[in-house]
Amino acid sequence: MKRFDIKTVLEEEINKIGLGWDIKGVIDSQKRIYTINNDTKLISKVFELVTTPIVLDIAEKNKLKLVESDRQTVYPDFTFIMSDKTKIALDIKSTYRRNGDRVAGFTLGSYTAYLRNPTKNIMFPYHEYKEHWILGFIYSRAANVKADIVPITKLDDIVPVIKDIEIIVQPKYKIASERPGSGNTANIGSISEIKKLQEGEGPFAKYGEEVFEDYWRNFMQRKTARDGGKEQPFRKIEEYLKWKKRRK
Repeated sequence: MKRFDIKTVLEEEINKIGLGWDIKGVIDSQKRIYTINNDTKLISKVFELVTTPIVLDIAEKNKLKLVESDRQTVYPDFTFIMSDKTKIALDIKSTYRRNGDRVAGFTLGSYTAYLRNPTKNIMFPYHEYKEHWILGFIYSRAANVKADIVPITKLDDIVPVIKDIEIIVQPKYKIASERPGSGNTANIGSISEIKKLQEGEGPFAKYGEEVFEDYWRNFMQRKTARDGGKEQPFRKIEEYLKWKKRRK
């Protein structure tokens, strides 16, 4: 069976449409536009809505079964099912630029869910997935934009809340960081340098997906370790490799 090259297909299909999206808000039946602000969760949902018909079209063109996540907290956003029943996970993520060459970062899912319990918060058992991909949207935020209700006749006066959109399509492990996404959350963080995101040059890239998975299956926050009367086993990949060697 010919390999389904999800990276090439996604990039080609999105480039056909282009990324010059001036997303200005939501329109109701009275032709009123409810503009959006800089709320990252709302913007993330907009990207999911824009992406969904593209992904559906890709599945149809390639004669693949596509299953959408039935809940916001269940991984992944989309599951492609191949003719041999193997599965490819696709998650849609977005983040904003902090400056010219860095972003705030993507959150890449919980490390306490399906990586440790293969059926927790996931559409199908984790071992059934052959590949795990991220379609990431990077954007710049417009300054001082507030939510408002505007008649459709004033459409051209609305300042889009996001601009300068670009995409990255990479295997999850290649853009993952060694640290959680933020604070004390149980989310895997991503690297933040745009060039490294584009090239898939995160710290796990040279070690492979198995090391990425084992690292996060065993990762423990300092507070969690302390509350359990333990020491934090590792905080970065070099420490993980030493920890792993001692356990053999």
